Amino acid sequence: MTTLPVVIPAGGTIDGSFSEAAGTPIRCLAPISSQPVLQRVVRALKATGAISTVVAAAPAEVHAEIVGVDLWAQSGKLGTDSIRNGLNCLDNWDRVLICTSDLPFLTSESIMDFIDRSDPEADISMGLVSAADYNSSFPNSPESIYVSLRETGPITIGCLFILSKTGLERIDPWLDRLFNARKNLFQSAMLLGPAILGQLVVKRLSLHSLQQRAKGLIGIDIDVVVGVSARLAFDIDTVEDYDYAKNHI
Repeated sequence: MTTLPVVIPAGGTIDGSFSEAAGTPIRCLAPISSQPVLQRVVRALKATGAISTVVAAAPAEVHAEIVGVDLWAQSGKLGTDSIRNGLNCLDNWDRVLICTSDLPFLTSESIMDFIDRSDPEADISMGLVSAADYNSSFPNSPESIYVSLRETGPITIGCLFILSKTGLERIDPWLDRLFNARKNLFQSAMLLGPAILGQLVVKRLSLHSLQQRAKGLIGIDIDVVVGVSARLAFDIDTVEDYDYAKNHI
């Protein structure tokens, strides 16, 4: 079985009621069922048997709290800075899995389903979760944001990505903007130009047109894995997300 290294950007901070509820200002250390959410993520990744090296980019105070990380990188100001710092720890890689640090419901099975169905020849692979699957998996959870595509109906984006080395070279000038817009297809559509944005506004946005525009504008082949597990999309962005996760694990 081919294995992949994984980079986990884990430098995000929280404040206010979220920080008070978690007992920490560092998001990845927020406890879920007596262990930091990052620990849950690392254990799910390790349990797949498909991960060769776990690299986490996090503040120094995180390092002693988490078991199973092979290499630590310094977190950056932005999530993309953390990704780049993590990638700099790796040698001789062709494809890498990028996984966010705050996925409390993540399982080895949901990770493997995404990896197994991804295209090894693509520049980047991403997963789409249907609104129906998300809502049935997490009933009465905090409201998520969906965008309707012609081929799939309402969807949201998963928080795991597979990136090739050649894909990174092509996408790097766009990486900050794309990563920051990953949870909002409206922002993503704005990056790809007025034609794509217009299709989104009139609810005629096509997955094929998104892939073709990304190829023409950025030069990358995007592999979209439709129907990945909703566990790849539930992250703890807010205190309401955190409370829901604590009560439903």
